[in-house]
Amino acid sequence: MRYQFTLFYLFVFLLTLVNIKCLAEKRGVADTTMKKNIHKLWNFKSFKPLPFNGMGGFDKMDILDLTNNKFLTIYPDRNKKESQQAAYEIVNDAIVINPTNKETNMELKIKTLTTNTLTLILRVFFNSRADGKGTSTDVLELSFEAD
Repeated sequence: MRYQFTLFYLFVFLLTLVNIKCLAEKRGVADTTMKKNIHKLWNFKSFKPLPFNGMGGFDKMDILDLTNNKFLTIYPDRNKKESQQAAYEIVNDAIVINPTNKETNMELKIKTLTTNTLTLILRVFFNSRADGKGTSTDVLELSFEAD
């Protein structure tokens, strides 16, 4: 009887290991697919303000250029004459803007991503509280279509 319990627990343990390995591989495939799909030109489609405490503004944006893996570029007009550029990293399904700025960070949380559509949540972090703990707020939901 004891032999059967040992075999049973060994079997459960092996199944758990296989499950963990499969989940890790699946996550790797998802990361690769996301990075493959996100690095392109995105045309601004719409925005939706989210309820938050505070005031803010939203600059005009026609194109979000994520073709460069280190810098994103925002074009306010389709003619691409003027632009704003910022360093970014993709961390935990979010585009972290100016990751080295410790006072105020922004990120664009990736809500949905397909080959043709991208929906982002603009989240602002405030890290300047005296106790060292920051706060964050979701400001806008931004929708884009692939160029």
